[in-house]
Parts: sequence; C-alpha cells; structure tokens
Amino acid sequence: MVGSRFDLEIDYTKIGRKIQKLRNMQSLTQAYVAGLADISLSHMSNIETAKTKPSLVTLSRISRILGCTLDELVFDDEITLRFKQLKVLGISDEFEIRVFEDFVDSVKKNKKYLKVDDRGE
Repeated sequence: MVGSRFDLEIDYTKIGRKIQKLRNMQSLTQAYVAGLADISLSHMSNIETAKTKPSLVTLSRISRILGCTLDELVFDDEITLRFKQLKVLGISDEFEIRVFEDFVDSVKKNKKYLKVDDRGE
C-alpha cells in the first residue's frame, strides 16, 4: 500500500525529545538510563539530540526502562492511540471493536444534541 497510513518515516528528533521528556518526568539521569540500556553515556546523549540513529534493540531497552512500549516511543500515532484505548477498555475481539467504534462515531455525530453542563454532566 503505497501512501497509506502505514508508510511511516521514523523521526529520530521526536524520539530523542520523547526519551528525554520521559526520562526527566521520572527524574532519571542519562547515565542511569544508559547504564541499564547497556550503552555509553555519549550514545545516550546522541540519541536524545538525534545525532545518532539507535538500533531497534537499544530503543527497545530504553522503552522498557522508561515504562512505555516501543510503539509508543517510536510512533505514538493514531494506530497506537486506538490500541491503547481498546486495551484500557478491555476490548479485544473484532465484534467488540466494531461496536465500540460505531458508538464513538455516533457520539461524535450527535454531540451537539447532548446537553453537558460545566462539570461535564
């Protein structure tokens, strides 16, 4: 499928920023993450600044250290978001997915008719 939503370019700058953000949110140092990921501190710094393209193995290790999936770290796109939503809701089979998506579409189409006050009720 040429030109489909599955043709994704890897944005190493975005990945590096995301790694740095997740690391800082957890108050982890580059040295700590680098040590656990079995890479040098300079390589870790270069990953965060997109001066190098990390291997899949390295990204996988870093994602586990930071508590996210490799998919979330690398792509974090509509497909990942949909998977996370379905997982949180405990929806797994194709029928449940279709019912849920139909429900969401219906709410989106009819939300102007739903009365919601300032508290969301």
